[in-house]
Amino acid sequence: MKVRKKSNKVQSLKSVSLKLLIPIGLAVAGLLSFMLLGMRENRRLAEEYIRDTAELYVGQINRDIVQINSELVCILEENDDIGALPHTLQPQDAKY
Repeated sequence: MKVRKKSNKVQSLKSVSLKLLIPIGLAVAGLLSFMLLGMRENRRLAEEYIRDTAELYVGQINRDIVQINSELVCILEENDDIGALPHTLQPQDAKY
């Protein structure tokens, strides 16, 4: 009788653990899949943010370079001594 009760307890424990283990396992698998999808979305958003930030900085740098070039051209055009330089001036001619 005790052996039968013990085997019934073991079988009922196994059935109860299987009944609980399957939903818990499915819930954990679902949670992991949502976490992986969330990580992929976060990585995509981070890459998009970095790309947009880089484009913003590059655009600002390009505008600054254009402005510096324009100011340099205006300064050089106003300087009369620049016109007195020979047109065949080479970089080697400007040695210290």
